Amino acid sequence: KNRVSQVKKRDKVCRICGSKRSLCVHHNNPNEEYDCDGIDGLLLLCRSCHLHIVHHNLPEIIREAVNKVIEGTDNG
Repeated sequence: KNRVSQVKKRDKVCRICGSKRSLCVHHNNPNEEYDCDGIDGLLLLCRSCHLHIVHHNLPEIIREAVNKVIEGTDNG
């Protein structure tokens, strides 16, 4: 629960579309070893963007933007 509030404080809005509604925390790589203290592998996403990621049907331009956020190469 503490990590969720830390991610919400850090990101404030959906990291893909900027929405402030229906936000949830997404684990970038569920196959990585679970880190119970860190938030680096977590992103705040709206429900819609989260569903797109989970179902792997993001348009290519959005997929590239998500990858930049995950890799830490975005300037946002």
